[in-house]
Amino acid sequence: MNIKLKKTASVLLAFLVVLGIGAAATPSALAGSIYQEYDPKQFTTDKHPNKTLPYQIHVPSDYDESKSYPLVLYLHGMGDRGNDNYAPLKRTNTMANQLVTAENLEKYPCIVVVPQCPVDDVWAMHFPSDISVSLDMTVELLKSIVKTYHVDQNRMYVTGFSMGGIGTWDLLLRYPDMFAAAVPIAGYAEPWAWENVRVFKDVPVRVYHGNKDEVVDVSCSRNMVNALKQAGSTRVQYFELDGVDHELAVTHAYYDEQLLPWLFSQKNNNTFPAFVPQGIKGKDFLSSSRIAASSETSSKKQTKSSNPSTTSSKRQTTETLSISSSAAELSSSQQKPVSYAAPAQSAGNQADAKEHTSSNTFFIVVCIVIVGAIGAAGIAMFIKIKINMSHAPQE
Repeated sequence: MNIKLKKTASVLLAFLVVLGIGAAATPSALAGSIYQEYDPKQFTTDKHPNKTLPYQIHVPSDYDESKSYPLVLYLHGMGDRGNDNYAPLKRTNTMANQLVTAENLEKYPCIVVVPQCPVDDVWAMHFPSDISVSLDMTVELLKSIVKTYHVDQNRMYVTGFSMGGIGTWDLLLRYPDMFAAAVPIAGYAEPWAWENVRVFKDVPVRVYHGNKDEVVDVSCSRNMVNALKQAGSTRVQYFELDGVDHELAVTHAYYDEQLLPWLFSQKNNNTFPAFVPQGIKGKDFLSSSRIAASSETSSKKQTKSSNPSTTSSKRQTTETLSISSSAAELSSSQQKPVSYAAPAQSAGNQADAKEHTSSNTFFIVVCIVIVGAIGAAGIAMFIKIKINMSHAPQE
């Protein structure tokens, strides 16, 4: 009898061990369908020795070397930093997830790059400053991917949420000719950035921000959009999401039914290397090819003016936005609230958006509760067996 009880206890313990392993693997299982479409890798570069950038990459399963593919760079938020190469994909409501649904894999075959920023760094935070190590490594990573795969360099796109939205603005300021379009969501930028948005005023930008954002104030996006319009941009679109907070903004943006058709329809015609910094480098302003050409054309027109002082004034107004006047104009414009159209979403998508926001957390909590209950029952059974063993007659 004693031997049988011992065998039963051993089997029960083995079962509990297997159950614990299964519970530990639950998070990976949650994102299983996403992971099947991505390949986890590590990137290193001589430019930053002793540094490693984890990243996930999706390449179409029917990749054809004779074709060129658009590339989408997704920059995650601060909460997904780390080195596990998992966190940026755990959210089911991001661009990284949307692009690999069955429908979108067929409609928008593309290469998707999802780097992971380490916990001791950021994509970008303060303007002006030198480019962060992680964002610089991301640029080097893109260079490597363009050499490895047949990327359509006239159809490279960047998007990001929160800290990733800040990184999106930062990349546009430094590399205005690299991307054919950008989608910053709930991002932040300081007054210095407003002044210099003219370097990418011709880039199509679709901006999203919730007006109930408790982390990054909605004025941050408003100011960037207004600065772009003042700089002459006709290609910026702003969607202020009524009643939406910080976390939910990403869902509303990436579930916008018009986003992907708009994004993949954008194309630039750059004839110079996009990876050469043409925008902002630290505190120095380096004119891009199109800005330089625009200034040259403007100067030629202005030399025809009969009044030199008037010409000089016009030139300064055309080419420069002083930080003081810019801030004053932006502040004044905010006194009159502007109504922005919300992105088009079906009722089904809105319901899915809310559901996806909490689905992972809910499922994990349920799994923990179930595993805890089974574990408690197992421990109780084990204690009961030990008691029976102590009272069993010795053979």
